[in-house]
Amino acid sequence: MRELIDCHIHTARCGHATGVASEYVQAAEKQGLTAIVICDHLPLPDGYAPQNCYAMPLDEIEPYVSEVLEAAATSRVDVVLGAEADWIPEREAETAAIRDRARRAGIRVMLGSVHFVDEWAFDD
Repeated sequence: MRELIDCHIHTARCGHATGVASEYVQAAEKQGLTAIVICDHLPLPDGYAPQNCYAMPLDEIEPYVSEVLEAAATSRVDVVLGAEADWIPEREAETAAIRDRARRAGIRVMLGSVHFVDEWAFDD
């Protein structure tokens, strides 16, 4: 049996994707995927970059968790609740606090990423 897994899915909450978790779960089922990891971008430290373009707002962490868990509840696809956290030099403590809040909310998989050089989003 061939396993098909998508480990890098964002929803509209992070500002640069479209759709909600249930739509991604349905699409994964339709395509025959066996597992997906939904991993919206965690909030960035205050004042770092426009939140609505790169990451979910801080007050969206808990609703995000609920949305993904609800979509996963009846799915044939193994849905993993994750998040993506940017490494930003000299802002590690703030990012760690955001990450810890996400873990307390129920996020189990954390992707690390680098999207910024200083405040320039180099991959945008």
